[in-house]
Amino acid sequence: MVILGPWRSPLGPVAPPSSDQEQPAPLTMTLTPQEQTIVAPDGQPHTDSHGASLIVPSDILEEAAHVELIASSAQGTLADALSQDFTIETPFYAIVADNDGRGRASLTLPAASPDSRVAVVIDTTYLAILDTQPVNGVLHVEAAVTPKTLPDTPAPGIARDGSIHYVVLRAKSGSAASPADTGSIPGLNLAPRRAYAAEASQTNTYMSCLALFTRSSHRCRTDGRIYVMWLGEALLEPTQVDAIIAQTSGILKAYADKGFTAAGSNASIWIVVDRSVSAPQYSIRSEVIYLPLDSATSITGDKARRELAHELFHWIQDEAYAMTAAALSGAKTWWLETTAENGVFLIDNGSLEYNLKHYGQTNVSGAMLGFQAAPFTWGRNDEARYVHAQLLKVNMCEYSTDCPISEKDMIWAINRGRYPLNDAAAQAKILAHLDDYARYLLGVAPERTNTSIPLHETVRVGDAFGDIIQISRTPESEFSLRTSSSAPQIVQETPDGRPHEYHINAAIEQGGVYPLQVISGQSVQRGHPG
Repeated sequence: MVILGPWRSPLGPVAPPSSDQEQPAPLTMTLTPQEQTIVAPDGQPHTDSHGASLIVPSDILEEAAHVELIASSAQGTLADALSQDFTIETPFYAIVADNDGRGRASLTLPAASPDSRVAVVIDTTYLAILDTQPVNGVLHVEAAVTPKTLPDTPAPGIARDGSIHYVVLRAKSGSAASPADTGSIPGLNLAPRRAYAAEASQTNTYMSCLALFTRSSHRCRTDGRIYVMWLGEALLEPTQVDAIIAQTSGILKAYADKGFTAAGSNASIWIVVDRSVSAPQYSIRSEVIYLPLDSATSITGDKARRELAHELFHWIQDEAYAMTAAALSGAKTWWLETTAENGVFLIDNGSLEYNLKHYGQTNVSGAMLGFQAAPFTWGRNDEARYVHAQLLKVNMCEYSTDCPISEKDMIWAINRGRYPLNDAAAQAKILAHLDDYARYLLGVAPERTNTSIPLHETVRVGDAFGDIIQISRTPESEFSLRTSSSAPQIVQETPDGRPHEYHINAAIEQGGVYPLQVISGQSVQRGHPG
């Protein structure tokens, strides 16, 4: 699974929340491929022996290649549980290629009954039943083409594998998931809502999207487009899950209003709340957004909402870009990450300042600040370069020959999967205007580029990013030095008979800058060394 998650470094699993009750083992499955159908990207249906067909548009793949429709059988506890309550009408299908595709392929699955429904299985563990009814004996799903393998030298945040499979289920008569037991919300009559019946009837907006097996801890809620899945009945309250759906819907609307076409589509959004992840992450392997528990339970707060907005922007990008191929290119990854931050800037007035405070003292390559690192490239674990979104913002303006890109240009490029800054002339413009970038970081409006960029408190005060040296008098010394940095960036030396002194050895790569503030006085303000 290729994970893109900027706001907090995905450093690996975190301990699950403590509980007085032992969590039951989740139901899972293993899949064994049984049939492979080669599908050319020719816009024509290709059908396998089970009656499933796939249409792949001609422009979905970045390179000349084919797509594979893989039909698999399932074994394991989740497969056993499903077979007790459902008739499993089809194999479990995956749609894969050497690299992921842009946009969607059209999957058609046979439906034996009006009660047949498509279920989606994420990572062979998480489950959702879609709100789609058969038409003329078939079920249609617009599905992403996912990569078979991941790059050997991937972009930051690759932490786990992942998968997405599609299967047709039909509830058995008299089972826990039988339509006779399920209430009357149209289109979801496979998914009993006993656990949420009262709440669902009051809001008539969000509902269960999963049969609640008594032997299973699997949960899912949906508004018909956004599906939130998790394990453990006590992990999340329905109101908390509904807040995730509401925030996701609001963010997508804000992006759509700005002109990002994918945000206004009807494509399904998969969100998994996973206690094993330490940061919000987007998987280009399965187009799934993963939220840690602390983000899921605080999603209405600024921090968690901005994290979600960044991951949703990656989902928007994935509709137009071949993201796996981009993960092999430092320049393309730089564009995808800095524009994802700038996408958040467009819909959240406080996020520009938040980015600068959050990444303004983050290091890359040892003690080097992200500011000092060269733009237009991206290395593994380069979290510090997220601050380069500030550089892009400074160089984004309308109706100016000095700016290499405008807001409209960025939106146009994202909608079409283009990389406008992978051009020597555009990059040269940005490098030629580092003085304007420096002005902004000093709290002064740029003179030639984005003259209207907000000069928020963080750039006006300047004490929450870059390196800081404080000179003060203490009871022990007439001359005392403290710094927010360390060697080799700033090295302390003590010559014979003299107070200690700092030697600044900050390397600045081409296109980088070095914010350094020297403060005189005894007071220690926010962000100052102390």
